[in-house]
Amino acid sequence: MSPMLLTALIAGVGVIVALAFVVLPLWRGGSAQREAVARREINIAIYRDQLQELMQEHTQGLIADAQYAAARAEIEARLAEDALQVAAEPRAARQGSRRLALAIAVVFPLAAGGLYALFGNPQAIQPPSVEAMRAAKTAEMMTQLEQKVRADTNNPQGWLMLGSAYSMFERWSEAAEAYGHATRLAPDSATAWAHLAEVKAILQDRKLDGEPRALLDKALKLDPKEQKALELAGIDAYQSGRFAEAARHWQALLAQLPPDSAYARDIAGAVDDARQKAGQPPLAKPKSANGAGAAIDGSIEIAPALAAKVSEGAALFVFARGGEGPPLAASRLSAKFPQDFHLDDTQAMTPERNLSSRKTVDLVVRLSRSGQPKPMPGDLEGHLSGVAVGAKGVKLVIDTERK
Repeated sequence: MSPMLLTALIAGVGVIVALAFVVLPLWRGGSAQREAVARREINIAIYRDQLQELMQEHTQGLIADAQYAAARAEIEARLAEDALQVAAEPRAARQGSRRLALAIAVVFPLAAGGLYALFGNPQAIQPPSVEAMRAAKTAEMMTQLEQKVRADTNNPQGWLMLGSAYSMFERWSEAAEAYGHATRLAPDSATAWAHLAEVKAILQDRKLDGEPRALLDKALKLDPKEQKALELAGIDAYQSGRFAEAARHWQALLAQLPPDSAYARDIAGAVDDARQKAGQPPLAKPKSANGAGAAIDGSIEIAPALAAKVSEGAALFVFARGGEGPPLAASRLSAKFPQDFHLDDTQAMTPERNLSSRKTVDLVVRLSRSGQPKPMPGDLEGHLSGVAVGAKGVKLVIDTERK
């Protein structure tokens, strides 16, 4: 028998024994928790991408208000579920058979691993990273979308969605082809012409001269309020030194945007810059819906009766809530008291659902024994209702133990 074959057999026996006595028992414990955490992170990232795409499609007029509301509610429900989900690992499962597992793990995996490191390819057994798993999931979703669009090739909305997906991954040539299909199927769609103009500009070194500008003009003639067309027309005018025209296009776009969204703030800044270069005064700054700064500041204390119940490794979470759905803002802090906290729009879980959208919120502070945000028996909590957005000096007291 050759040395290589002998090595493979020894390594194989070692791996089989290790799997039988180590992996299977631990799979029910810490490994399951790590897998669940990784899976949760992937799901959250996918849901956030889906929310962004859904809002873009609604803004572009691809889906009706009722469809948008229903789809967004479903995605946000899944997002909240996964974002706050905890794969709780029972203490008994963690302790069961560990001595035997560790004893065997010292002998067989080290022997098999040492031989494989000498004669094999250790990199081939590395588990996929979260990024790799997410990329695989995204590729699968892209393939499914392509198959659906090509199965119903006369649907312009399908081609628009496919063009948007290609654009997200900077597959510009394929995006141009998809948007081209959409314009042929729906020649009166200003959205299709505007997106085709954008992709064509990107393909020619991000310049709107020539064909992209002609496509853009066509989009604006079909719909003077088309948002993508207004954005691009402003960029084109600004790059050409026509600052008053750029400001006019961007102001028309700004008037259609939620005033407290990050996109609206960016466009407002662009408008002021263009107006300044055109010798015009800046825009008047609109106040947020709550009439105050979109932030809440305060401190957290723990009731003396519960101070002895603070467990090692506990994590402190603060949430601002406004009805059903994900929190309007959330923050994780170190478990020490007294503790200052700050919540603002940058801590929102979903775009447009933030502190700026409310006048008052309910605050929840949770000292989590598991280290995760999902409430569990034994967690210590405090609640405060009707807190004004913009308030300072808010005092939160942890005074309740979950049963």
